[in-house]
Amino acid sequence: MEDQSSDHLLILKQLALEYQQKYGELEQFVRNTEPQRLLIQLRNQGELATSRFRSFEVALLMALSQRAGEQDGDATLRLATDLCRCFDEMRILFQFLLEYNRESAELT
Repeated sequence: MEDQSSDHLLILKQLALEYQQKYGELEQFVRNTEPQRLLIQLRNQGELATSRFRSFEVALLMALSQRAGEQDGDATLRLATDLCRCFDEMRILFQFLLEYNRESAELT
């Protein structure tokens, strides 16, 4: 049991490190991109990230669906489904922020 929780902690640590790296890369990207092109570039990056997520989402849900009915299989599938919903909510927020900023830029 302890091995499993240390595995989870290692995965979370790795994800946190990757988050920091990607945040820094995006911060640098934003600084080096012309303001007129920034929203277009961010939208393209968002589309690419969404496409990648959807590919992994399908594979994950297919794998978990095969385990449905097994011990904790249904609960794990529900957790993965909730995770996908959270991604969709973040994606919607991103779209609205992009649209709001685009409209604001057009007004000025």
